[in-house]
Amino acid sequence: LAVAVSGPTKRYLERKATYTVSVANPGTAAAKNVELVAYLPKGLKFLNTVNQGQYDSARHAVHWNLEELPPQETGKVQLTAVPIE
Repeated sequence: LAVAVSGPTKRYLERKATYTVSVANPGTAAAKNVELVAYLPKGLKFLNTVNQGQYDSARHAVHWNLEELPPQETGKVQLTAVPIE
């Protein structure tokens, strides 16, 4: 699997930023029970996510579970955060 993150590289304090995490399956078989985890830097405050993501405040991370990712397909999830320091 190939994972990539896209979003703004610079943000002003207290201005929301949305990031997209993409996971691609370049293989010939379906990937099952794929778990994605995005760890947020200390200066970002988590706001929300889509695609049934779960925020873990103890680890300051967002988790997603993809049941299946077919071959040659790409899945995308998003999260929104705001810089606080």
